[in-house]
Amino acid sequence: MSFPEYGLTPTFQAVNQLCSHFDAYRDNPKITELKDRFKSIKRILKSHVFSDFSSLGTGKETEEANYLQQLSDACLLVDALEPSVREDSVKNFCSRELTSYQQIFEGAELAKLDKTERRYAWIKRRLRTNEEIWKIFPPSWHVPYLLCIQFCKLTRTQLEETLSNLNEKPDVGTLLLEQNDHKDLSVPGAGFNFRGIISSCFEPYLMVYVELEEKTLMEHLEKLVQEETWDVEDGSQTNILSSSIQVFERILKAYATKLFGRLPKGGTGIVAAATGMDGQIKDEFSAVITKALITLVHGIETKFDTEMVAMTRVPWGTLESVGDQSAYVNGINTILTASIPVLEAFFQLYIFSSFLTSTHTSIFAACIKSWSSLFPQYIQMQAHIGNRSTTNVIGYTSCKNNSSGYSFPWKTGMLAPLLDCRN
Repeated sequence: MSFPEYGLTPTFQAVNQLCSHFDAYRDNPKITELKDRFKSIKRILKSHVFSDFSSLGTGKETEEANYLQQLSDACLLVDALEPSVREDSVKNFCSRELTSYQQIFEGAELAKLDKTERRYAWIKRRLRTNEEIWKIFPPSWHVPYLLCIQFCKLTRTQLEETLSNLNEKPDVGTLLLEQNDHKDLSVPGAGFNFRGIISSCFEPYLMVYVELEEKTLMEHLEKLVQEETWDVEDGSQTNILSSSIQVFERILKAYATKLFGRLPKGGTGIVAAATGMDGQIKDEFSAVITKALITLVHGIETKFDTEMVAMTRVPWGTLESVGDQSAYVNGINTILTASIPVLEAFFQLYIFSSFLTSTHTSIFAACIKSWSSLFPQYIQMQAHIGNRSTTNVIGYTSCKNNSSGYSFPWKTGMLAPLLDCRN
């Protein structure tokens, strides 16, 4: 068929509609003869269209000025034929486009998994180079989309063959193109998407991917810890990571995000497995929290060394009654007043309450140890402590002052175990 004859497409469409009105007379010999002749014409048209499209991509489009316009007209004729003609035309075109790809990447060198990125570079370059030429196809044909579908299927077949012949673990960093194609080329109503077309061939090897994710997370955690800096006080026995909360928060958020993104809809098996792991994970991090609290309490204790020594030098044997606070009590109060609000900013309420309780218990135990040699006087102190100390420990968190922030109950409760006896 010559190109000018593609201009007869509207006439062909009219004849096609006219024939549909004679379907009720298909038993009439004359009608049957005319319809058979029309079918023969359709076969001839199909053959000519396929022949003309076979020259696309051979350089003919640059040699003949009207070539692309004529092929655009031919697309209208194809739409006037049966839907199968359009499907076959697009399928043949995509197969021709991928012939060179198949030949290039079937070789021993480029077929390796570490060359997979070059496969993706090939299809991206092909789409970009031919973008203007492929505009001859109507948008409803979805030619770039269908070309990528065939490309992905062919790639999966080749990768499956490569994986089956591997004697070592594969590198699985090959999912980016799938995600990009799904975002850039997905067609509403097309009934197909790119998710999993290529990556499905890696399913038997997913343990390698899990190991890669774990390695990446651990490297990220190590990097954050190495970047952490802190000032060490002279004589201090505890080094505190000032941004440890950010370290755990960032790594856990990243891990949770990655897990969430890989959970398929309806993944009840994964949910069940995750539910079983939930208790174990909570136990692990509860142990971390407990250890961190113990470390912080110990850090607070080390700041009291001078005050504790001063307490042991008090002439307890000469005291007869309970009195007001001594200098060492005021010193401890000053330390706690400066330290506790800083630590509170990093804690959730229930953890902070636990920290206060642990601090109270630790100070109380230190006092008992210091006073154990002064038993008679200690009995009198113990009675006084029992009435005043317990109820105020956790009460710190509710002591707010509208004008100046927190008010500190150390003098009336938290430090009750440290009240001394005066004449």
